Amino acid sequence: MTKLDDGVIRLRSGRSVWLAGEAGREHAQKPHTQRVLSADIAIVGAGITGAFLAEKFTRAGRTVVIVDRHAPTRGSTAASTAMLLWELDASLLEVEDRMGIERAGRIAMRCRREVQRIGELVNELGIVADFRPRPSLYLAGDKLDATDLREEHRIRQQLGFEGAYLDEQGLAARGLVGEAALLYPGSAEADPVKLAHGLLAIAVNRG
Repeated sequence: MTKLDDGVIRLRSGRSVWLAGEAGREHAQKPHTQRVLSADIAIVGAGITGAFLAEKFTRAGRTVVIVDRHAPTRGSTAASTAMLLWELDASLLEVEDRMGIERAGRIAMRCRREVQRIGELVNELGIVADFRPRPSLYLAGDKLDATDLREEHRIRQQLGFEGAYLDEQGLAARGLVGEAALLYPGSAEADPVKLAHGLLAIAVNRG
């Protein structure tokens, strides 16, 4: 949904929800330049990934130059979802088949820890990015049916992840329709544009 200048919220407007209300907001931006610049590190892309890298490298005392054909966050970041998910693109069932349960567990644990670290970083730096911890809901579908999700739940429990397997009745009790789902904590949401601008502002202020 996007809230437009007339105050009306529309599901489809052709504008990014994250860029609504951008007018008048101060951001960390440097003027365009054709000068020859010298730095320890050059980052291509002034979106959310480049912003995380800029903060990390400047915190370590490195000098950084960021280049982008767009203004900061005006590329793919403006089209990002707010979701910060620790779950892998592939299920743990699939990853276990390829590399074993121990390695699959280590990868998933690292992903979950990184979501937590983003929250810690936002708090530490005082960035206002609408960061909120959220659970994730993995619904049964064509890729993983109810039986597969039950097995995925078993593996997650074996690896020490706390969460719940919801059957059709469990979903209905939450006002949802589906065959089954996994409900697990550890994910989060954040405004990607606000988060990127906050990280970039801190990196720029460090010089």
